[in-house]
Amino acid sequence: METAKEYLFAALGGNLNTKSLTLRFWHEVMENYAKYYHKENSSKCQMQTRVMPRPKCLDLFCGQGGAGFGYYKAGFDVTGVDVLQQDKYPFEFHKSDALEFLKNNADKYDFIHGSPPCQGYSHLTPKDHKHKYDKLIYDLRILLIETGKPYCIENVAGAKSELKNPKMLCGSMFGLRTQRHRFFETSFVLNVESMKCNHFEIPLLVTTASKASRELRKRVGMQPKTVKNAPLAYGIDWMDFNGLKESIPPAYTEFIGLQLRILLLTHRAA
Repeated sequence: METAKEYLFAALGGNLNTKSLTLRFWHEVMENYAKYYHKENSSKCQMQTRVMPRPKCLDLFCGQGGAGFGYYKAGFDVTGVDVLQQDKYPFEFHKSDALEFLKNNADKYDFIHGSPPCQGYSHLTPKDHKHKYDKLIYDLRILLIETGKPYCIENVAGAKSELKNPKMLCGSMFGLRTQRHRFFETSFVLNVESMKCNHFEIPLLVTTASKASRELRKRVGMQPKTVKNAPLAYGIDWMDFNGLKESIPPAYTEFIGLQLRILLLTHRAA
């Protein structure tokens, strides 16, 4: 193999179901592709031709940036949008209604992620309170499809029936000390077959703890919950309590983003 194109098709050839498609696998594919890319472009005069382009990701309902940071690690330039001011968001940020921003700015981005509010779907929200919260998955999907851009919608287990063919990710799949299951609808093929939960270890709790959870941890000498657990549990070290309460571990979207970047590169190379 001599070209980045040839490497990419060879790496993704054959039966992917026989391979261990972990986060490490997708990183290795991207790293090796980058080597071929840089080699191909090393003789070109302009520096920008030798730097792999970073696609642009729009991160809707961004909170303090759990999803956005994962896409950044996967090689995207990320812009966040939230109706609330998010001073801890680590990238370019716009305070705006997410759906209105999407309507007016979708053409500026290569990929769109949305994590609409989960309270209306969550099993933790009392049934007699769920009517207080907007359920935005359907409306968001309509707008995303209209853009023609690849997209991802993320939400909690209670929203599973509202998502189309969702795939589940768990922190234990990435060596994190959390079992925070989240479901992802994607407009592209997302391969998760090699990813299995490992609930052998007692998870570290960060912002919530039931009575049973508190009692269990007390018996084994663990703190019931503390934001100090966030780095080990979520891979997050910049958020406050409010951000952590609604965040997903960046490893989830890093995993998704790497697969999407490779799909985008494959499309360009075809």
